[in-house]
Amino acid sequence: MYIRRVLGISIIAIGVIGLIRVHGPTPPPPGILSSWRTGTVEGPGRDICEGARACLRIPRINVHVPVHVNVPIDNEREYNEVLRGGVALARGSATLDSLTGNSFIFGHSGRLTLQPSYFDTVFASLDELQETDEIILEVDGIQQRFQVFESSSRSAKDISILEQKEERIVTLMTCWPLNSTAKRWVVQARPA
Repeated sequence: MYIRRVLGISIIAIGVIGLIRVHGPTPPPPGILSSWRTGTVEGPGRDICEGARACLRIPRINVHVPVHVNVPIDNEREYNEVLRGGVALARGSATLDSLTGNSFIFGHSGRLTLQPSYFDTVFASLDELQETDEIILEVDGIQQRFQVFESSSRSAKDISILEQKEERIVTLMTCWPLNSTAKRWVVQARPA
């Protein structure tokens, strides 16, 4: 009986170690993310935003990514599926072409699933944005330029970043630190 139990535990341990080796963190596919840390997104031989209604560009950290709109922030399964194809505009926040209000956009900063996506690290360098850095939203071919006024770490429970404002604001958010959900990194910008 004792030998069976030890043998069973050993087989399970070997299986778990095998799964970790097979499914553990791996670098992104070549040509998609130029750097695990920077989150630079490039499509192989094409514009990654081709065919998308909206696109987010952040020159300082080389982000160029499609924005999917009207994504529920209270349905983890649904928003994680959307984030496999870019970043998301939260349902209930200001539309991307709005003249007032807070457009709340969120994306991943690290790999937290066993199903890697090209966009898992798109916001990995969000913490490098500083005041006056530029954020560009392109909606239906029209560019809007914004200037960063805040870039900081916040509690994961801080929901004030979702509040609607009279002024026009774009809020970018990702989990922080990298590959963790402990906190959030938040960047806010106003029209330039």
